[in-house]
Amino acid sequence: MKVIRDHLNLEGTVDIKLVTKLVTDVKKVFTAEQNILKVQQPVVIIGDIHGQFFDMIHMFEKVIDPRGGPPALNLLFLGDYVDRGFFSLEVLVFLYAMKI
Repeated sequence: MKVIRDHLNLEGTVDIKLVTKLVTDVKKVFTAEQNILKVQQPVVIIGDIHGQFFDMIHMFEKVIDPRGGPPALNLLFLGDYVDRGFFSLEVLVFLYAMKI
């Protein structure tokens, strides 16, 4: 995750073939899950990212996981990932990669 985070944080590009594979793979994960999930504690609830990739990364670095690895706690994202910020695709790429 740190490699993806660092690459996107430096405004690195992502090949369309990789994005397509990522979307295909994460769709399988979402399809296999139930509509209602039971989330174990500890959990951090996050909402309204609105394409603000750098704000989301700041939250990860300062609040969720300063080491740069996978989070040591559960994360619950409530939605509103895209639409207002300039980095909506980066938000989805990062979150989808984390989900997989």
